[in-house]
Amino acid sequence: MRFPAFQNLRTAAFESFIRFPFVLLAGAVAAVAGMDMVSTDPDFTWVRVFLAAQLGIALFFAIAIAAEVYGWPRHLLYPVSLVAATALTGYGFIPSEKLIILTTTRHLQLTAGLHLLVAFVPFVAPGLMNGFWQYNRALFLRFCLSALYSIVLFGGLSVALAAIDQLLGIKVAEKVYFRLWMAIAMVFNTWVFVGGVPKDILGLESSSEYTKGLRVFAQYILVPLVIIYLVILTTYLGKIIITRVWPSGWLGYLVSSVAVVGILAHLLVYPMRANAESQWVRTYSRWYYAAMIPAIVMLLLAIGKRIAQYGVTENRYILAVLAGWLALISLYYIFTRARNIKLIPITLCVVAFGTSFGPWGAFSVSERSQMSRLTNLLEKNDLLSDGAIQIAAADVSFEDRKEISAVLDYLVSAHGTEKIAPWFGDRWTVIDTTGYEDDHDGARALDRELVRGMMNEMGIEYVSKWNKPLTEGESFSVRVDSYTDVFALESADYLVRIDAPGSTVIIEEPARSMSWDHDRQSLVLAIDEDTLVIDMGKWIANVLPTLTGPRGSGTMTRDQARLIAKNHRAHAIVHVDTISGEINEGVAEIKDIRGICLLRWLD
Repeated sequence: MRFPAFQNLRTAAFESFIRFPFVLLAGAVAAVAGMDMVSTDPDFTWVRVFLAAQLGIALFFAIAIAAEVYGWPRHLLYPVSLVAATALTGYGFIPSEKLIILTTTRHLQLTAGLHLLVAFVPFVAPGLMNGFWQYNRALFLRFCLSALYSIVLFGGLSVALAAIDQLLGIKVAEKVYFRLWMAIAMVFNTWVFVGGVPKDILGLESSSEYTKGLRVFAQYILVPLVIIYLVILTTYLGKIIITRVWPSGWLGYLVSSVAVVGILAHLLVYPMRANAESQWVRTYSRWYYAAMIPAIVMLLLAIGKRIAQYGVTENRYILAVLAGWLALISLYYIFTRARNIKLIPITLCVVAFGTSFGPWGAFSVSERSQMSRLTNLLEKNDLLSDGAIQIAAADVSFEDRKEISAVLDYLVSAHGTEKIAPWFGDRWTVIDTTGYEDDHDGARALDRELVRGMMNEMGIEYVSKWNKPLTEGESFSVRVDSYTDVFALESADYLVRIDAPGSTVIIEEPARSMSWDHDRQSLVLAIDEDTLVIDMGKWIANVLPTLTGPRGSGTMTRDQARLIAKNHRAHAIVHVDTISGEINEGVAEIKDIRGICLLRWLD
């Protein structure tokens, strides 16, 4: 017995495969590679394969659509697709598992660029504006539908697996759910999506279809949201002018939100411009971009100020380029009668690809900027001479130490040590070959230790980017980054628990005891008629600038939490677990301290 519905489904699926074979193969490869990410012994090679295959879905789709629209013969389509597959394979092995920031940022840029390419590749030639809009409307609705199907399917199968686990007692590992999602998202979702792509793409130029839901969504949800955002943004800009207080980091997020929502609304209401009752569409398009100009100017000034202070990073570079792009697009729509909406994805695609590679790209420009900034800081403090690091001959200010720490952190994590290592006689290159492949957190810890080691060679202390000098009355709370229940006794006679302020701890007899002296901010060890003073105040004053957490709190390493004091009568090793207090008259005043002291008599 045959089931017509199933027969039709199978036929449609086969036709989709014949039409988009490389797209679906890329989805299958991405699914298999993604499943390995949660294996017991993951191989970073599969992560590279996943990244390349995920890009391949959009790239092969663009190639297949171009082949249909421009009439490529089969003997041309397959070689082009194979060249693309070769390029993707090469791309998969360009990123270093060590430089995850560079890899992730570049991948997001390329992903955005390829999806934008899909949006306009059938309509590169002038004209056919309605066909361009209808084509993207069809892709957008199909994307939403395939995403809905995928989420429902994943949810239903996940509930079924959970029922098998809970009701039948058959253990289902957590990684199974992730692998299920990989299969659905990369294979099922892709197959459903390509199955609904219009076959006569150029014929869409004559289509007048305009989904009522889209009109309602754009006219009554997106446009009001844009107006609300613009009112908030304009009010904020007015506040800046009145108070003369420079804009906060929120300005970039707010302008970006207004830009995304506003441009999306502009694109969705585009077909309504010809209707006599929709004159507001042309008014909205013109005045929206005009209203954005003051905010764009302020954003560009804010980015310029930030770059002048702290140099270029990938995020600042990309934000600056996008702000410049938004300014040009706004001027285009304000001063020209042309309403070429294809210009938006085409120019954005060029920006995405153009900033991904090359000496003008985000990564090269950022590395050069931060290397220049670091060189200037080191030379200013006489820490770099003739291409070699020098030991600090004088005190380096807190702000300069903080800036040096921040730049080294950025360069090591984002670009590696290739440019820095020669300053240190190439002693800091070995760590670059370890890390992210198996343990991302462990590699970041290695990066931090690497930077601390570099700064130790300069004779200055590391300062976390989160740390700021505490002001009068501010509290601090510090703890070790990892607790342990086991300590080497180091020939100690006693292990004394520190719980200060508290009562005096008698060690052998009243003449040999340990107490807390608040005035001296010290642990005082009484040894008959002698004393050993362990100056905790001086110690915490040196630790606070090196905190790795937010202002007033953070963590310290076990080495930082260990201090030694001795005289001719005793040798004491203190291990601090937690310490807190506040700044009083410019001095760190300890209010509470917990830890242990390993004590050895020397007489």
